[in-house]
Parts: sequence; structure tokens; C-alpha cells
Amino acid sequence: MTDRIDRYVRGELTPEEARALAQESLDSPSLFDELTDAALAKAALTPENLRAAKLVRFPRKARWVIGSMAAAAALLCIWLIDLRSVPVRSLKPVLELSANASQPVLLASGLEPAGAPVFRGPAPDSRTPAQAGSIVSMADGLANINLGSLDGLAKGSELPVFRGDEAVGRLQVTTVFRDRARGRVVEGRHIQVKDQVHIAGADHLGALLEQVDARFNRGDSEGAAGMAEQAVQWGESARVAPRALAILWNRLAVLYMLRGQYDGAEALLGRAVSAAPHTDLVYAQSMNNLGVLAELRGDRHKAEAIYGDALSAFAGEERRAVERNLARVRGSR
Repeated sequence: MTDRIDRYVRGELTPEEARALAQESLDSPSLFDELTDAALAKAALTPENLRAAKLVRFPRKARWVIGSMAAAAALLCIWLIDLRSVPVRSLKPVLELSANASQPVLLASGLEPAGAPVFRGPAPDSRTPAQAGSIVSMADGLANINLGSLDGLAKGSELPVFRGDEAVGRLQVTTVFRDRARGRVVEGRHIQVKDQVHIAGADHLGALLEQVDARFNRGDSEGAAGMAEQAVQWGESARVAPRALAILWNRLAVLYMLRGQYDGAEALLGRAVSAAPHTDLVYAQSMNNLGVLAELRGDRHKAEAIYGDALSAFAGEERRAVERNLARVRGSR
């Protein structure tokens, strides 16, 4: 106890320790007296008094008043230091399926929490997604190309066809395999083997995002974050529509927050919220994740407001996660 009082005199107690000491003094007359003596000594040893080499003498009544003031000051610390503004180091963000009511839940479609069943092989994909390919064969108005679902193609995708720098037509994908696809010619009469096809930026970005998810879901969180960073750089340099980038910005922010990189996540979430329409799922997810960020920083007032905004934008299963986040910050006040 003496060590704590000495540290109080030197101003070394943390806010939490000062609160605990003040509370104990209310129930312990002897501790209250020790705090009184400490306050007297602290008042007497001011720099001004030491320079003047004066001994400060306190009457008995003043001794009680100063002691009361010391205890009151300590109690005032309890009232003025709002616990909602103190960073909560015990909290760690988690993904939905691994969460309990005491931990803030992050939301990002495609990322599976640790322990979730993985329905894919452990080996990494054989190649990274390509944005451009070529026609390898033609038959009856159908073109076979060397791009597939791995590269972001889906049934109905339309691909511009180039010969050098000249646009010569368009294909519409009719059949998709992992590494190849088939499409019918919808524009252009002279499309031929070796002509080039280009995948739209948003589709290619979606393929990169799937690779990010696959790495994370296999347990390679560091590799997933690195790939997401590269995908963001590519998408921004290629001027992909911000609405498509919003999904990736939110995903990278979540990967950062799971690793404790909160500062890097804030700007990404801000971009996602600004770019996505309020009716989009990624808007609501990003708002929830901004609420988690505020909660982790100890600002529960702000977190409550943001969770409320996120909740108003949700209508699906993830709504329950936001409700738990909101109930937790309200209950901790």
C-alpha cells in the first residue's frame, strides 16, 4: 500500500490505479489518513516552497480539509475519466462464426473464421487470375478461349475482342470452366484464332478477391493481406469503379483489424462507405466495422451511433451480429 501512495505523490499512478485507491480510501480510515499525510507532504514540497526554504505548517483543521480535498480530487478522477474513452485492450475483433457476445464482430463476405469447415484443397491455386487471354479455336460461331472462372468469367459475361489495338467484335460467354470458356460471337464477322479478349476490370477484381479469400480461409492471413494490398493497388490504378472497389477496401480493412492494424483500416473503411450506395451490403458491413474500430479505441458513444446506422441498413443474417455489437456497447456504459 505504501508503494502505491508513494507513486500517488509522484503522480505515477495510472487512472485505473488512482480510481481503485480512491475507492479503497472511502472504506478505510487508516488509508484516508495516509492519503491525507501524502497530500500534506505534496503541498509542502512545492517548488516555490523549496526555493524559499520555508516550512509550510498546517493547522489541525486545515489538515483535515486538505485530506478531504485529496480524496475528493481522487474521486473526481473517477467521475471525469469516462471509461468509454479509455482504450479497451482486452477486446479483440473476431469474425461472425467465432464470436461471442463479449467480442466485437467484424463483417466481410467471403472470409471464414478460424475453425470453420474448408471445402477446398489445401494447395494454392496454380496461377493468378489473368485479365487478358486469346481465342484458341473457332467452330460454328463459337470461340474457345483460354480464360475461365478463375479469371472472373461467368456465364453471360461479355468480352471485347481485339486484334492488336483494333477492336474487332464481342463475345458472350455461354459455358465456363475453371481455366477456359466458350462464347458465341455477338458482334464482328471476322473474329479469328489468336485474337485477344479482355476481361472487364470489375470482373478481374472479383477474381483477385476470391484469391484473397482462398488464402485467408486456408490459414494464410498474412498472404491474404498482401494479395489484397496488391489487388487494391491494381484496382485503383486501373480506375475500376469505386462501387466495385468498396468490397475490396472493406475486405482489406477487416484483414488489417484482425491483425491489430487499426490505423490502416480506418481510411479504407471510409472509402468503402463513401463509395457504396446505402442499399448495398458492403455499405452496412463497412459501417459495422467502423463501429468496431470506434469500440476498440474506447469511444463507445461513437460506436453506439455507428452500430445504429449500420443496423438500419441491414436486413439479413448479419443483422444479428450488429445487434450483438450494439447491445454490448450499451450494456458497458
